[in-house]
Amino acid sequence: MSSLARLEFPIKFSCRLTLLRCGPVPLRPATLRNDDSVDATWEQVKEALSSDDYAVAFDTLEQAMREAAPPVRGELALRLAHLHSLYGDPAQPDVRRALNQAYAAAPALRSAPLARALEAELTARAQGEVTLAPELAADPDPLVRYHALCALALAGRPQEALDVALPAAELPEHLRWRLRSWQADAQEALARVPRRRSLRRGRAPRRRA
Repeated sequence: MSSLARLEFPIKFSCRLTLLRCGPVPLRPATLRNDDSVDATWEQVKEALSSDDYAVAFDTLEQAMREAAPPVRGELALRLAHLHSLYGDPAQPDVRRALNQAYAAAPALRSAPLARALEAELTARAQGEVTLAPELAADPDPLVRYHALCALALAGRPQEALDVALPAAELPEHLRWRLRSWQADAQEALARVPRRRSLRRGRAPRRRA
């Protein structure tokens, strides 16, 4: 190796180390939006839920929340509230706790459609009635419409629940059978056929250990 090559090697190596250590860091905030981070985490959560691995879904969300900046942490906390809501009435305190985490991280989320739909479901579970803003039942986000439908069904308004336009194919896999169950309950309520509401009693996925 020539003396010039020997001199160039440590210089190039040092430059590479500098780029590896420092180069990408200032670029990441400009190239990764908050909603990208939330969406990426939510995709991982949905993948775990589709395999009935609720422990992994909870752990994924909670770890992401610990590492996220406040706006992202708030959005993820709304997804955590959704996850808790799958356990029915017994999980109401957990849903409330997750919603409060969302509001503490990002107060503006109180007016977010998903937060309002989750709040409506909580109210319907606790009081048996709810005032639901009509736009929630027509929101572009199927997750919002799902919780709006749940709130209407829990409030004893089965026809309005059935009127929510929500094809199962628009929902994540873990919600599709739940949607069909809610719709069946609503249809039977209209037909005045008595049936215990298993979902209201929280027959949902196994609670993680």
